[in-house]
Amino acid sequence: MKIITFASTKGGVGKSTTAALVADSFFRSGQTVQIIDFDNQASVTNWAIPVCARNEGIDIIDFDIRHEATVAECYNMMLDRLQDDVDWIIIDTKGGEDAKQMAALAICDRVFSPCGPEKNEVTGVEKTLAYFKIALEATGDDDTDPKDFLTVIYQKEGQFPNAQMLAYEELIHGHYGAIKGLHRSSAIKSFIGDDMTSDEAIAAAEADGRSFEAIKKIQRAADALAALITGEF
Repeated sequence: MKIITFASTKGGVGKSTTAALVADSFFRSGQTVQIIDFDNQASVTNWAIPVCARNEGIDIIDFDIRHEATVAECYNMMLDRLQDDVDWIIIDTKGGEDAKQMAALAICDRVFSPCGPEKNEVTGVEKTLAYFKIALEATGDDDTDPKDFLTVIYQKEGQFPNAQMLAYEELIHGHYGAIKGLHRSSAIKSFIGDDMTSDEAIAAAEADGRSFEAIKKIQRAADALAALITGEF
């Protein structure tokens, strides 16, 4: 069992879309996946519920966590529910300092933080590292350097970069050792809204006589990212 958490304190950087696409990729490769969604927008939940109802091997875990629960209490509750016979557990977060977000950082084997070449997105990674350290300390791990267990997923903008963006791109790759992420295309951003696996979306398009090449491109991009994520272990 490998546990990965997608986190950034900056919203709109692609955490939920990336989490869903990576889950889809692992599932298509024959691996078992469980999803935990701690993002208030529940984008991954809304995608996963109908997908899980139609497919074995992918599931979503719901947690009823008291608002006043501590980080350690949330951490222990999650430990009790996680299943060792699952290949991947994927946690989506909203970022921030409430207990379940912090527990999602403390419990995972690796944190993946999507980030583009913009100051507020880099700041989102830096704040996530700070929360990661607090989360580890709250669960009794004072020695681990969170930077050793956080990987930036670099999300390249589809526009001409200016000098500042190029400087942030260099910082991201040089300081964090980022892996290549997904382009911020409209097709990729709309993936979750289809409430289907990518294979189901291809089958539906084929049945309707529509082109499915865009979905195939999304699959290839997601599979490349999933391979890079696997390589981090």
